[in-house]
Amino acid sequence: MEVFPLFSTPLSVRTYENRISRKTLDDIKNEEYHDYPKQLDGSCTVDEQILEKYPDLKQLCIEHCAEYIYKFLAIEDHMHMDIVCSWVNKHPTGHSANRHGHTNSMFTGCLYLDVPEDSGDLIFEASYNHATWNTGTLDPPVWEDNIQNSRKWNIRPENGMIVCFPSHVDHYTGINNNTEDRYSLGFNIMLCGDFSAPTRRLIMDSYREPDWNYVKQGI
Repeated sequence: MEVFPLFSTPLSVRTYENRISRKTLDDIKNEEYHDYPKQLDGSCTVDEQILEKYPDLKQLCIEHCAEYIYKFLAIEDHMHMDIVCSWVNKHPTGHSANRHGHTNSMFTGCLYLDVPEDSGDLIFEASYNHATWNTGTLDPPVWEDNIQNSRKWNIRPENGMIVCFPSHVDHYTGINNNTEDRYSLGFNIMLCGDFSAPTRRLIMDSYREPDWNYVKQGI
């Protein structure tokens, strides 16, 4: 019997060795951080364009996501991949990341910088209103959890791992049970260019700072 995984939600994972220098990691840990609003949700860098400071890491993220977007998903290469936002998450002992998706973004990536043992898995979960082979409100028992029948999937992070996925997918992290902090770098991607088809014209340019004086003239 052949089974087709129709209408899947592809997620790319690869670990890159020796691409994060000790100096880069030390510099990132010395960045300025502020807490997320929710309790025990960790903190993130004040700088939300952090990859602009670390071009080697930016290149690594681009390499990974370009293969995912242009080769695996077969998106035409005239569509430009723009990293619109990037930041570092810091999760001390007892902290985790609450369940969430990413708005104002098409794809989201995460580069794991320093991941102590037992510091929390990355967990993806289908929302209740997202039907796969079953609905979120009806859950027959299965004798084996596998990639075809699961509504939740765990990934065990390791140093140098990059994960890239559609931004709307719900995800969260487990609790950091280690005494050391966990550091990961998140980034959001938009595709820019001509999306147009007949009766569906859309051209999206790369982000540019608006001319606020011009905008205010129309208010």
